[in-house]
Amino acid sequence: MSTEKITGKTSATTSAKISDSWATLLEPSPEMLLKKQAQAQKSKTTESASTKKSFQDSDSQQEELATREANSEIHQEAAAKPNIFSVSDINGILKNQIEDQFASVWLRGEISNFKAHTSGHHYFSLKDDRSQINAVMFKGFNSRLKFRPESGMEVIVRGR
Repeated sequence: MSTEKITGKTSATTSAKISDSWATLLEPSPEMLLKKQAQAQKSKTTESASTKKSFQDSDSQQEELATREANSEIHQEAAAKPNIFSVSDINGILKNQIEDQFASVWLRGEISNFKAHTSGHHYFSLKDDRSQINAVMFKGFNSRLKFRPESGMEVIVRGR
């Protein structure tokens, strides 16, 4: 099977098959970091003050112990809650990460689901044996091709 070369602007989005490794790209939001820092500082202040305080009777010791336990439970509960992102948030984060690292990228793959739209744009997926990526080739670039893309073709494409 021959390999054809397509150049032009492609806009790509990943398929639904995403590995767990994408989570390593994420960072907590600034609001979440500030909230966790404030909680940690409050917890440290409470613990520090309680260690300096001398207990005068067993009732005040029990109250202090209850307060410590409550603060500890609140801190553990806050730390256990995951950051919940919207689909738009994740797409924006991933887009920025990818665009920062790859201004232009060459890909080799097989065209599948090829659709030449009436607008003149070409929509297709590039796939290999383990993954796929959706792409679009806009009308202005399509006119420069010396062949007509088809599903099943092995190609090398440049995109950004």
